[in-house]
Amino acid sequence: MLVEDEISIMEATQMALEMHDFEVMPITDAKNIFDQVDSFKPDIILMDFNMGSLNGRKICDQIKSNPTTAQIKVLLFTAAVTDDAEFKNPLFANFDGYVAKPYSIDDLINKVSR
Repeated sequence: MLVEDEISIMEATQMALEMHDFEVMPITDAKNIFDQVDSFKPDIILMDFNMGSLNGRKICDQIKSNPTTAQIKVLLFTAAVTDDAEFKNPLFANFDGYVAKPYSIDDLINKVSR
């Protein structure tokens, strides 16, 4: 599942993932994300941090606090984190990893494949 409100980033990322045989459910508006998670049942969620009025960290916290979704791997997808030291910020504690924007396709595929 790809949660990204910037259409051009979402489309490019979806294309890169699909070219590497990932099934992608793109979401540009996370208002109904929990219904979409229930229906799609993703193995991994690539979650934008800032989505207008919605906050990816709060959504991640809710996913991780729910026993039926806690096992889903959630990767932070943001320009706010560019290295491991920045990712150690307690704000990102519930994320399983991160993909820094702008990303290389190799890094993206490597991180979602783990």
